[in-house]
Amino acid sequence: MESALINALASWGVSPQFLVLAALMMMNMRSQNKINRELTTAFREMRERVLVVETKQQRLE
Repeated sequence: MESALINALASWGVSPQFLVLAALMMMNMRSQNKINRELTTAFREMRERVLVVETKQQRLE
């Protein structure tokens, strides 16, 4: 199946090197998306902690 797909793409002028590059780019994008989601979650949690600390400080004043 995979070789048939590669042969079909090769008949359209798509090189195997391009397919490898495209696969690596997709893997990189998935990794970057995961990193971005984790960073967003961490920043959200940090913002919530800062708000809690600020609220506690305001109550003490």
